[in-house]
Amino acid sequence: MRLSLVILLWSVASAVVGQKRLSEGSISFSVLTFKDGQQIGDSLIAQHYFKGAHTRTDLVGSSGKTVTIYDSREEFGAIVRDFGSQRILIPLDALSWKDKNAWYKPDSIVYLKEQQTILAYPCTKALINLGDGSIIVVWYTTAIIPENKDTEFQMGDLPGLVLSYEFQSGLTRVVYTTKELNFDPVPIQKFDIPSSGYRILSYSESKKQF
Repeated sequence: MRLSLVILLWSVASAVVGQKRLSEGSISFSVLTFKDGQQIGDSLIAQHYFKGAHTRTDLVGSSGKTVTIYDSREEFGAIVRDFGSQRILIPLDALSWKDKNAWYKPDSIVYLKEQQTILAYPCTKALINLGDGSIIVVWYTTAIIPENKDTEFQMGDLPGLVLSYEFQSGLTRVVYTTKELNFDPVPIQKFDIPSSGYRILSYSESKKQF
């Protein structure tokens, strides 16, 4: 009995030691959209940056980019849109940030036994059932634990880092797949919000336009 307990504790300790904590770094996703099984629209890159309470997401395509910056400690950030001559900055506070991410309302999570390897990390499949009846299919790894789960993509109920996910709306399916994971330090300036050169639009106004 004692030997079994020692082996169990050793196994748990080994798993914890083997885990990486993602407190700072970046992760890059390819974003593809399909309709009726055919790819449509632009191929996008979603680049996420982390540094403590700071997060930044750059969604980049051929026509421009949208940058979302947020500090979960100060509860302040902005959405910055650059599309040709259209340069708009939308300030975010805690309420608007919550509203922006309100689409993610999980009713339940079903953990499956299916596994695959992404970027050399073992990943497990899970189905996230949302309140509106839709499902997000995710692949996550327990080898990496994100310290700041207040991000747009992480789906904080999962016990690890999401490396691939997809969701469907009607006949349209959007697939995010990790292409690169980096643990290098991120300059704090990466999370600076522009102070000039943009038209300011309130969050409530932006919901009517975009």
